[in-house]
Amino acid sequence: MPFDEQIDWSRCPLVEMKPQVQSGAPVLRGTRIPVSAIIDNFVHGLNAAEIAEQFQVPLDQAQAILKYARAQGFFRFVKAVKIGEEQLERGDSLSHDEVGERIKRLRNPH
Repeated sequence: MPFDEQIDWSRCPLVEMKPQVQSGAPVLRGTRIPVSAIIDNFVHGLNAAEIAEQFQVPLDQAQAILKYARAQGFFRFVKAVKIGEEQLERGDSLSHDEVGERIKRLRNPH
C-alpha cells in the first residue's frame, strides 16, 4: 500500500533500511520482512497475533510496528481514505472547502 510511505521509519529501532535488502524498503531488523506487509495485513483485517503467526515473528514485534505506525498518525490517514472511497462509491461528492477541512483535521487531529 503506497500510504505507508507516509511513515518515517528511521526512528523505529525495530526497523532497518539497507539497499541490498528488499531494495532498501523498511524491513524488520535482521529479516527480509517489509514492514509494509505487516501494515497492509492489519489494514485488511488481521490482528497482531495473526500477523505474528503468518510472518513467524514475535508478537511483541508485530505489536510494536503497529503501535509505531499508529503514533505516526498512519491509521487516521487510512481511515480518511477509506471514508472517501465509500463516499465516491455512493456517488457523494465533497466541496473544495470540505476537502480542505478534512486535510486540516488529518494533519492536526487535536
